[in-house]
Amino acid sequence: MLMPPLESDIDPLLHSPIRLRVCAILEGLQRCSFLELRTRIGVSDSVLSKHLSKLEVAGVVELNGRRGSGSGVVVSLTREGRGRWRTYLVQLSEALAGDS
Repeated sequence: MLMPPLESDIDPLLHSPIRLRVCAILEGLQRCSFLELRTRIGVSDSVLSKHLSKLEVAGVVELNGRRGSGSGVVVSLTREGRGRWRTYLVQLSEALAGDS
């Protein structure tokens, strides 16, 4: 039996590998510095900035501190972001189990 593509039922904003990793890291933390996120994920400042910007516009993360080079910026999941992350995990689990 063929299963539909995973992407059909899964939040495309969070399903991007880099944004997925950002949310997974932030889920267990109150907040994380931009520099620590960059190091953990292993991407350049510009790549991380691009993905954080998309998450911020969608209300998933909040960025506080000095903007520009990334140093001094602290990132956290918003309440909405935590809920959206939990929903994403359920969607992913269901898609992998074939329950969708």
